[in-house]
Amino acid sequence: MALEWVALAKVMEGVWSNIDEESKNEVAEPAKKAWPAIMWSEKATTYGEKIKTLYGTLRILGHPEPIPLTNLFTDVFIHGRPMASRRTTVEDLEKQYRQSGRSGWGVKGVSGMELVQKTNKLFILGQPGAGKTTFLKHIALQAANGQFDKVPIFVSLKELADSAQPLVDFLVAQFAILNLPDGHPYPLRLLQAGKAIVLFDGLDEVTQEQEERLHLKTDLNKFARQYDKNQILITCRTAVTDYQFELFTYVEMADFAEEQVATFIGKWFGDKPDKGKACLSELQKPDNRGLYELARNPLLLSLLCINYEETLHFPERRVELYEEAIDALLKKWDSSRDIKRGLGTELYRKLSLGRKRQLLARIAATTFEQSKYFIPKAEMVYQILEYLKIVPEAGELDESGGEAVLQAIEAQHGILVERARGVYGFAHLTFQEYFTAKYMTDVGGVVLFTHYTEPQWREVFLLTASLLAEADGFFGHFVAYLEQGVSREPQVQALLTWANGKGSRGGESGPTLILHRSLYLYLDRAHALTRDHALTRDLALTLDLDRNLARAFDLARDRALDRDRGRARDRALDLTRDLARALDLDLNRVLRPLVALDFALIYGWLYSHFGLAEPFIELAWRISREQGLLPLQKSLERLSVPDEAAPASQCQMFAEALWEIAQQERQLQLFELTEEQANLLADYLQGTTLLVECLKLATVTDREGIMRRLLAPPGAA
Repeated sequence: MALEWVALAKVMEGVWSNIDEESKNEVAEPAKKAWPAIMWSEKATTYGEKIKTLYGTLRILGHPEPIPLTNLFTDVFIHGRPMASRRTTVEDLEKQYRQSGRSGWGVKGVSGMELVQKTNKLFILGQPGAGKTTFLKHIALQAANGQFDKVPIFVSLKELADSAQPLVDFLVAQFAILNLPDGHPYPLRLLQAGKAIVLFDGLDEVTQEQEERLHLKTDLNKFARQYDKNQILITCRTAVTDYQFELFTYVEMADFAEEQVATFIGKWFGDKPDKGKACLSELQKPDNRGLYELARNPLLLSLLCINYEETLHFPERRVELYEEAIDALLKKWDSSRDIKRGLGTELYRKLSLGRKRQLLARIAATTFEQSKYFIPKAEMVYQILEYLKIVPEAGELDESGGEAVLQAIEAQHGILVERARGVYGFAHLTFQEYFTAKYMTDVGGVVLFTHYTEPQWREVFLLTASLLAEADGFFGHFVAYLEQGVSREPQVQALLTWANGKGSRGGESGPTLILHRSLYLYLDRAHALTRDHALTRDLALTLDLDRNLARAFDLARDRALDRDRGRARDRALDLTRDLARALDLDLNRVLRPLVALDFALIYGWLYSHFGLAEPFIELAWRISREQGLLPLQKSLERLSVPDEAAPASQCQMFAEALWEIAQQERQLQLFELTEEQANLLADYLQGTTLLVECLKLATVTDREGIMRRLLAPPGAA
């Protein structure tokens, strides 16, 4: 006998001793005599192997082969109270969301295994793909291994309903593999003794046609009362909660927390730990926060692992993975398990997949536009009815029809979920963002551009650009919208004209041209402690400016603007030399020599106030000599560069002389902007950065033409 089934054999053999004498006397004599002669060790091995064979593997959507459950199972956590039963306000949910962030629904709860160990009857709710069936399979294996001192009986409620057998008869049939003597009472005596842990899986998978689910609910309640000593677990999707089980504690599977995501990925890449670490690291990058949010669902996390396993990266066009995840929930997850759901109105069953996507897109865009992530049920029903009014196959509808459609969406797909009693939302903010972008692509939503400065809309912009088959029109509208803002301020236009002229002198095109334009805006704003300076840095980084060089620029500016002269001198002495070296090293890799020359002059001027200009003046002199700029070279040679011990008055005189040379020889300027003008420029820079990010994901026919218009004064390109 295999050692792993020893505990199971003891439980099975001990069933007879747990039955009272009166019940034993009711057993037919042949069966009573046969009991002592049964080799329970062999029966336990047979039954344990059956449990292992039937429930020891997982079929993962998109994976060609079954996976051993022990290789992948990650302990689940359970909320002691289902979300939909909580009574709270939309305002409280919004506050909780703001405090916890967009992934705040991954609260751990309590350990699922610990809860099962101490709770006799559980009604376990969960979203599609949350791991309900996997959890019951794991419990079946653990029980077979002796962890619960009970014999596991796993029942697919769909199979039970389809068999048309009485519930107890169906359970008894699970022991046919034991080849017990005819009439042997073991299965019933097992239940009477309370030595079974019965795992009823998938109440939601039972059709509502001919009230099958209602009849089954009645049978389950009767069974739980009659065999109350046994441990009983029932799983069901969260939306199917309109059935009461009197003896059961209602709980809900929690989303994966961070450590569970890491554990699952580690197990997925078990024999390749370095690949697992790389996958997790990639998933945790800020740009992949939407993917990481999906990773809190085990089904969707497995899809991400499959994708990474095949390509060793997540695509920059994240929309492809979002579409795969949504496709899995809308149709593949049920169809892969041969489940046809009857839940919802006849109308919802008639709606095509395309109509369902349109409905979700309309709800997402309408609510996202209003910054609503949590929607009262009445408003959600109203949104559904407003869409169905324009659908030809809908016919006449009332409020109850809208409620039925809402319930069907939640129960069948889990894309909309009840966050609290009477309050709904998208299961993941990523889904709301995706469907909002889908709506924008379907209707040509120019309204999108009014939100370009709002951080919460960034992902919608990126997804919209990714979804468009041909995005030239999108970028045409975007550029025009940005130009419309800066065209109102002549001083801002003058700054753009100057930066355009300086940045375009090398004959560059594409991203390099825009990079140099942005660098001159960066240079101009280096003397001002304003938001537009940081935004020019962000734009330059988006255009692939060396990150270390950009950091050096920022540090140099911050030290130069320090009003404590002695402290700035102490903190910046080594930095000036480092920045000068960084400029020198990046001459041939990132910056044109003349751009580096202008940077050296600007930072030499900034640091001249503290007697720390020498490294920049040396670099400027060398570049001017190499580039044949003799007048500038001679002018720099005539300067007497003060050292750090020089008095402030001498440093000030040097700064004025250097700035006069920079203006005359290199046409450098510093534009003074009002607070309103600076904010207008900052918005323009923020929008341009977002546009560049979108352009990296989009399909366009005139990429070069779009790039030429960026950071150019309106009408100049």
